[in-house]
Amino acid sequence: MSSAPNISLPKPTITPPISQPFWDNLKQKKLSLQVCQSCDKWIFYPRHHCPYCFGTSLVWREAQEKQKSNHGVSYNEQDTLHGRREPPM
Repeated sequence: MSSAPNISLPKPTITPPISQPFWDNLKQKKLSLQVCQSCDKWIFYPRHHCPYCFGTSLVWREAQEKQKSNHGVSYNEQDTLHGRREPPM
């Protein structure tokens, strides 16, 4: 039986530079995301403008523990299959 080949995996490429603060904070074990100062919405993936109000005043904020674990699944009736009322999972 032969041993598994030694494969080197590529490192992530940080492009564009707009995402540099995200990667720098991640190295320090901090999850930071952009927040729009105009509409106060949290934004991910990093970008130059807010996808909600198209504002350009974006700042980086560290996500708090409650925000990190607040996730779930949402759907609307258009997402259901054949009129079922539960999510198609």
